[in-house]
Amino acid sequence: MASSDAHRAAAPSSPSPSQLLTSADKALAFLRSATQPPVWPPAKPDIAYVFKLPAAYESMECVEEGRAVFAELLRPHLPDGGVHSDNPAYRFAYPHYPWMWASYAAAKLGLTEDAALCDRLLSPWQAGDGSGLVRNPNGVECDLFSTALQVWNHLVNFGRVLDARRAGTALVRAVNRWSNEYGENANVLPLRWDAASLQWLEPHHCEADPTCASSLFYSVSATQRNDKESQLYFMVAFPAITLELLAAASSPVKPDASLPTSPSPSSANAESGSPSSGDESLRDYFHQAACRLVQFLSRAAGAASEPTGIGKVAYAAVLVGDDELASRVLNNILASQNCDGSFFGPTTEELASGPTPRGDVELEDRRMEAMREMDQTAEMVVWLSLIAAHRTASQRS
Repeated sequence: MASSDAHRAAAPSSPSPSQLLTSADKALAFLRSATQPPVWPPAKPDIAYVFKLPAAYESMECVEEGRAVFAELLRPHLPDGGVHSDNPAYRFAYPHYPWMWASYAAAKLGLTEDAALCDRLLSPWQAGDGSGLVRNPNGVECDLFSTALQVWNHLVNFGRVLDARRAGTALVRAVNRWSNEYGENANVLPLRWDAASLQWLEPHHCEADPTCASSLFYSVSATQRNDKESQLYFMVAFPAITLELLAAASSPVKPDASLPTSPSPSSANAESGSPSSGDESLRDYFHQAACRLVQFLSRAAGAASEPTGIGKVAYAAVLVGDDELASRVLNNILASQNCDGSFFGPTTEELASGPTPRGDVELEDRRMEAMREMDQTAEMVVWLSLIAAHRTASQRS
């Protein structure tokens, strides 16, 4: 206990809300420049470049820009989702993921028809028990991430509390199965299960789907950390976020106004016949599962530094109240921002040393880097702004 306390005492202070917003504003400036000539448009359009952009603009209160970006850059891609993306995760396992982000932005920007379209497209990707489906809506595989996607869409995008609870309950049951089968302090967290048997699934061969053979999409390790096999910690963090948002929505205390919940709950989700939204036991039901997931992340060697989806790890830690993990993650995020405002592109040193292919999406060997840079930078703007709002609200309370 003493060494743990000493470690926490030595942890660097967490960035202030103003520092987070300054970083987000700088990142948004990069996104503006990256979607202007001569580096735009890309030689090959791809939804991975653009599906988080409108949400980034909205999160920084640039509503008109967000609507324009949605109409010009994202709306043409909506009917197909991620199925034509060169990003293998979006093309194969999660072609429905862009619809969640598009629906979120559309709802926030007042684009009701676009939000309704994305909601309809997402609907088949949910099993009868609320679990989110992976790979195709006719499949039998579910996972934590896709189920969290459904919670977010129901709760945050549309305020459908009961639908969100149904998906959230599927998440809690999966987390409880993991705890019971692997132990409370397990260093491996399985992600994907069979919809019928609820048995955890292992990587396997799928015709024309390379992601099926990748262990990254089936489990996360808290101990494995090397350059050849980085871990997808955001697959754990996003479920924790949605569970904690559900806990807040179920609290007898008025939810924090900074939380990204829908301002207009659906009348189809009235509370009649369901547990009271002020039921403290219901709040604890979701909160405790969220805490187990964040505790796993706090044990994970690379959770505070693995770049992909690291904004989700930060927001999960902030919502659950793990200040030590949140500080480590946020300090790493701000330290990783390049001088042009981007995240996860060429380093500041590379930019300073001379011309680089950054932003030149004409180069085939640069395409995936450029897509990742745009995708992750746009997402980071959203998480940083939400964290800043949450901490500002906490300071006032």
